[in-house]
Amino acid sequence: MKNTIIAGIVLIVVGGLITKYFFNDKTELRFVVSDRIPTNFFDGNDTESIQQLELLNTGDVELQRIIIKINANVLDYYIQKVTSSDSIITSKNNRLLEILYPKIPPEGNIKIIFKSSGNGVTGNDIDIKHSKGSAKPALSSNNSIGFISLGLVLLYLILSIFGIRTILIDSVASKVYYKPYDEILKKSKPWYIPVNKWRKFREDSIKYIFDNDYSTNIVNSLCYQILDTDKQKYITDDEWIELKIASQNKLLLSISKDINQSYNWIVDKYLSLRSPKNIDEDAWDKIKSLISQAYITSCIFNVSDYDNLGEISELLKSTKPEIVHENDWKKYIAFLQKFKNLEKLKLQNEALSDELNNVLFGNELKNKPEELSIDKWERLKRIETDIYKKSAQIEKDLNELEQIQTEILPLKEKLDKQLKIINEVLNDSNAIDRIEDYVNPFNKGNFENLKIIAQLKNKK
Repeated sequence: MKNTIIAGIVLIVVGGLITKYFFNDKTELRFVVSDRIPTNFFDGNDTESIQQLELLNTGDVELQRIIIKINANVLDYYIQKVTSSDSIITSKNNRLLEILYPKIPPEGNIKIIFKSSGNGVTGNDIDIKHSKGSAKPALSSNNSIGFISLGLVLLYLILSIFGIRTILIDSVASKVYYKPYDEILKKSKPWYIPVNKWRKFREDSIKYIFDNDYSTNIVNSLCYQILDTDKQKYITDDEWIELKIASQNKLLLSISKDINQSYNWIVDKYLSLRSPKNIDEDAWDKIKSLISQAYITSCIFNVSDYDNLGEISELLKSTKPEIVHENDWKKYIAFLQKFKNLEKLKLQNEALSDELNNVLFGNELKNKPEELSIDKWERLKRIETDIYKKSAQIEKDLNELEQIQTEILPLKEKLDKQLKIINEVLNDSNAIDRIEDYVNPFNKGNFENLKIIAQLKNKK
């Protein structure tokens, strides 16, 4: 940045000197177009070139509505404004770049750095008009050029190239953060970048390589693509080791975050994930273990959604995905078997409970439920038979007890009467004479004995 500022200041000074020596007409706009610089210096493409067009207002009045037309196939361009707030209108197609610049104050200048296809742009390909007329080439004056002027022109061209070089380096520097793999690591060092700076660019590219990778499909992600392709030509062995480690860590982290960020455990899309051909074995084992465990966990969570033994039986027949570890799959199958057995026991208990209720409420057992085994059904039938037998015996015993009660009650009443009369006679011997025949509970012999007891009591 410091070099750019210095170069800009020097260019402004040199530009002022050039206008002093070369331009007699102080009211017109002058322009200079630099020589063609083939881009094969940068990327091996000799059908493209970079040039700079500079416009200088050498007059004393502000020029407005400057219309710049470049009749060439301009691929890309950069405009250095007089002020950052200047509003520019541009229009570009395959054969014409048109720029409408609002105004250029006295001694003001703008620079347009552009890349074009073909053999470059000459002054004949440029048409510039403004509010006061048309711009003229800076070197169109008939004045002779002295050695000092020639030196200034040469210095100006050198500084122009230096300025372009600085801009190009800054452009490459920006790619470290936006396209580090494709635009830095896969490229050879451009001639205009110092070795130390290029080395720093590559180190930073590895550091920030995944910062702008937002791929939602893991196979299309940069980390996967790096691991699935061979080492590129300009990547050193040490850089390749760093790239592989960084890519493996990023791949594991991306899959882990994607799997765990959802309550539903999104794992199925990773079951068919193919191992990148350059990934280390231990790194791929970690990724497989993560996917395997997450998949089995999600399967176990989803088992509760199945509500019949048929669905559980179908799950037991399912085939193990290739990426799932054998031990994890065995644990899942063991869980399914336990769950199936539990569901069986649950259905058996429900069926057994229903049949026991039938037995308890006296409903006859008819057909064996499918859920109950023959052994349990036979035992249940024996219980039913025993209950019926016991019930019949109890009913018989109750009937006999009722019969006995019927016979005992009159005897109890008779005995109560006899005891009452005996008690009265023992307390009053004359009470024997007050007993009427219809209330006498004693038979004849016992009643005579009671009379003898009463007489004996009177003699005392």
